[in-house]
This record gives sequence, structure tokens and C-alpha cells, in this order.
Amino acid sequence: MYSRLFTWGEPEPIYYRSSWIRADHGGILFSKKKQGDMVKVDEILGTITDPITNESSNILSPVNGRIIGMAVDQFVMPGYGCYHIGIEASEEVLAEQDSAESNEIDIE
Repeated sequence: MYSRLFTWGEPEPIYYRSSWIRADHGGILFSKKKQGDMVKVDEILGTITDPITNESSNILSPVNGRIIGMAVDQFVMPGYGCYHIGIEASEEVLAEQDSAESNEIDIE
């Protein structure tokens, strides 16, 4: 029998909330970030370039978090999900936010 050396690594964060960033325009997606990168608000994630007019538009991060999923560089249509950002927050904070939202009363 072989003995194995086993060590615990750093615990990975758990994301209870996430946000999809979608393409506003059609064109070719060129990513500037990799999966697993931490991003901040208004940081450039990539660009979409129209191959006919050569116009480029930046895709900006709307939240602080980590890229937990992303599309490969390809032709994208408007509305295509390009980046999936995990938002770090503790379970207790999210429970407080949910209870505060449920206590609000909409009077119309």
C-alpha cells in the first residue's frame, strides 16, 4: 500500500449572489480578463468590436466580485451572456438583506 501525503488547501469562497453581464452590441468579443480574476466596479472586462464598422465598445463590471464563468472569444449578439460575476457576501448579510426586502411594503 502506498502512503499519500494529503494537505488541505485554502478554502474557496462561496458566492450566494451572482450577476450576468450581457453584450449591448453585436460583434466579436475580445476578453481582457480570465476566469477566476477579481474585478471591481467599472473595470473593463473585455471589448466587443463590430467587424464591419470596426467600432469597439467596452464591457464594464457593474459590481465587485470574481469571474466565475465567461464566454470564449467569439461572435456575440446583443443580449448574449458574456461574463458571470460572483458577488462575495456572507450568508448572514444576505439573510438580513432578504428580510429587509420582505419587510418593505409597496403602496400603489
